[in-house]
Amino acid sequence: MSSYHRHYSDWMFYLPKSFRRNSSVVLSIWLSAVVVAICRTPTIASDDVGPAELNDKVDFVRDIKPIFQKRCHSCHGKQAQGGLRLTSRVDALKGGDRGPTFVPGNSTVSLIVDAVTEKDPKALVMPPTGNKRLSVTEVRLLRAWIDQGAVWSTDDNSDLDKQTNTDHWAFRSIVRPEIPHVKRRNWTNNAIDHFVLGQLENKRVKPSRPASRATLIRRLSLDLTGLPPSPTVVTAFINNSHPDAYGQIVDHLLSSTAYGERWGRHWLDVARYADSAGHEMDERRPIWKYRDWVIRSLNHDLPFDEFTIEQLAGDLLPNAKRAQRVATGFNRNNMGNGPEGIVDRSNTVGRVFLGLTVGCAQCHSHKFDPISQNEYYQFFAFFNNSDDPLLEFATDAQLAARNEIRHQINKAKKTLEDHGTVLAENIEFWESNLTVEDRTLLDPSVRMILDIPRADRTPPQTATLLQTFQNTHVSYRRLKDAYDAIVSKEPQFDATLVVNEREQPRETTIFIRGDFQSRGDKVEPGVPQVLPPLDAAASRSGTSDGKRRLTRLDLARWLVRPDHPLTARVTVNRVWQHYFGTGLVETEDDFGTQGKPPTHPRLLDWLASEFMSSEWSLKRLHRLIVTSATYQQSSQFRPDLVEIDPRNFLIARAPRLRLEAETIRDQALAVSGLLNRRMGGPGVFPYQSDGVMDGRADKSQWIMSQGMDLYRRGTYIHFWRLTPHPFLKVFDVPDAVESCTRRTRSNTAIQALAILNHPWFVDCARAMADRLLRTTVLGNDERIEFAFRLCLVREPTASEVTALKTLLDQEFADFETTDSETQHDRELAAWTAVSRTLLNLDEFITRE
Repeated sequence: MSSYHRHYSDWMFYLPKSFRRNSSVVLSIWLSAVVVAICRTPTIASDDVGPAELNDKVDFVRDIKPIFQKRCHSCHGKQAQGGLRLTSRVDALKGGDRGPTFVPGNSTVSLIVDAVTEKDPKALVMPPTGNKRLSVTEVRLLRAWIDQGAVWSTDDNSDLDKQTNTDHWAFRSIVRPEIPHVKRRNWTNNAIDHFVLGQLENKRVKPSRPASRATLIRRLSLDLTGLPPSPTVVTAFINNSHPDAYGQIVDHLLSSTAYGERWGRHWLDVARYADSAGHEMDERRPIWKYRDWVIRSLNHDLPFDEFTIEQLAGDLLPNAKRAQRVATGFNRNNMGNGPEGIVDRSNTVGRVFLGLTVGCAQCHSHKFDPISQNEYYQFFAFFNNSDDPLLEFATDAQLAARNEIRHQINKAKKTLEDHGTVLAENIEFWESNLTVEDRTLLDPSVRMILDIPRADRTPPQTATLLQTFQNTHVSYRRLKDAYDAIVSKEPQFDATLVVNEREQPRETTIFIRGDFQSRGDKVEPGVPQVLPPLDAAASRSGTSDGKRRLTRLDLARWLVRPDHPLTARVTVNRVWQHYFGTGLVETEDDFGTQGKPPTHPRLLDWLASEFMSSEWSLKRLHRLIVTSATYQQSSQFRPDLVEIDPRNFLIARAPRLRLEAETIRDQALAVSGLLNRRMGGPGVFPYQSDGVMDGRADKSQWIMSQGMDLYRRGTYIHFWRLTPHPFLKVFDVPDAVESCTRRTRSNTAIQALAILNHPWFVDCARAMADRLLRTTVLGNDERIEFAFRLCLVREPTASEVTALKTLLDQEFADFETTDSETQHDRELAAWTAVSRTLLNLDEFITRE
């Protein structure tokens, strides 16, 4: 394998000669194709909301209130333009200058419907600005709500600006809904399908046909492990006639160690994991042990409630194990120290587990959600009582041995310093008696210092001169050598960043307007009143001073209580999002009143309930989703859905998703045969261009790894916050400055150029070409078919075989044989061109 690693300066040899001669023409054609593809992509309204289950009663808080807040309140909130306020039912019924806003039970005579639908061109059009106009779905919801009686809330006279919003759907307890009855029961595999099909049947939409077995095995393998299936596995699955062949391959993939690497990468995004501290210096720091803990925990299917507790408060568990302390590195992934770091930890927990924008209450009470500034700093107080030590991986005997060496180091250092002090008394005599010949033997920088009057020398210059003088004495040099020898014996141990609870808590106060220097009232740890209260008697932690106080452990256990309305919902929604591109709640990090309502509210609650009742098992949740008929649908484009459901909220087909940066690279390494499956350990440094690290305050260098470490999975690439690897950034890797709950998926020309020309992929193409030449097949047709099975998990069409054979013949003819290039070199170069073509296909970097 090591023979595949070539010096990157010669990779241009493997570019087709025709491309080198006519690169500008080819590039122009390629860019034109990109433009055409982009132009043919359907335009989708960004403000469209998911279809509601209109056979159910329209819920004001869930369905209507977000419309009023987003579309209407800027003019008809506190300002009451035109005399109209839409913050309470009384004011809305009273109406404004034009009369009552709506007539409960009759949307056809309601002024608000006329205004938002432009029924009368001469009438007032609302909202007046085009970018705030209501979508078709929002108008349908508004009509249905009025026709159903325009029920406002539990208290129809409550004011939206004053009520606690406790009736918001996300703050209600999770109640396991009944599984709906559907007509096409033969289509369903499990409860998920009943909920999805129920909505499809309501809209008279049919689900898509099942994807082919080849598509399913590739989709499943990429989703669960981030790696493509091998041709052997694909053949075995396609030919497996067992009734549960699909379930067997699901279980096989879930048991793979690659599963933890794949889903661990998703979690590291939300944990804002990086191997450096960020800010101006962005120096390296040891935290990779936490990354390995995440991967190992997911592979062992550590229940999510324990997964949560150990990360937030593993150090506070009784008789905490070292692994549980390592887990608290979740809290240490933040940038900054002091109040800034505590703010980040508070906001991250709010975003990751609660799905709320709690950080909006840092400077003032939340403008939309029922979170006061006082409650924010109560939440902040849980994290304000921690110290941030370094946990070293060493036995007591090893630490004792190091302490002994450190004692010797200190002793040798004192002896050296004492002797240096005695010598320093003679430095002026030495300086005054230096001969011209003596000065010529000194370093030029020292001679420059000697030319400066003593009174004008800086402290560093004085220290340099003293060191030079001391080194002229044999006795001093011997002591210095002895000191250096002892220092070299001091052992270095692996370490990782963790948190510990303080014995004496810090005082936590409100920061007035969020200013750390402007302190307000003192607060104690607590949680927002809109959520279930903490059980004060449940698990308060005792301290050496005999007092009892709430800690991070109380908070962590509270988050995963069965009556908590958010944690399970937020978690299953984020898992769903990774499979379908969008969560059941599109705003996956904002379940508050400004977020989008769930497209399938009953399915969301059923999944959350099932997740908790299944002992918080993530693997069971994954199995449930991927074995559903919903997941196994074809991703084939359907013209009939363009108008009905352009964003696929109904899930009438499977989504087609571009792979993440790390997965694109991992897949190329896998099909080429280069992938090094070794797990864990410090980050690795694959090739990157010179100059990326220039200009940094921290002068650390990107020293390229050697041997097979170059081909480790992308999860293990060392991640510097200020200078992440450029290839990863091209494919939208987050910067780890804050928690990332959903990566963006951009589509740019530079991405295709990166895959075509980046040395990583040229290296992979060459290795793949060598793999193809080493196969036992007889001819080029068979090699092309094998290459397609490797890269795309399907057979090529006749036209595809013809196109690649033509390319192969052209490239073979272009590479002329020289004294240094054998017949094998020509074949390898030609097949490298074919391999690069396959690795550069949109189909290769897409999960169908």
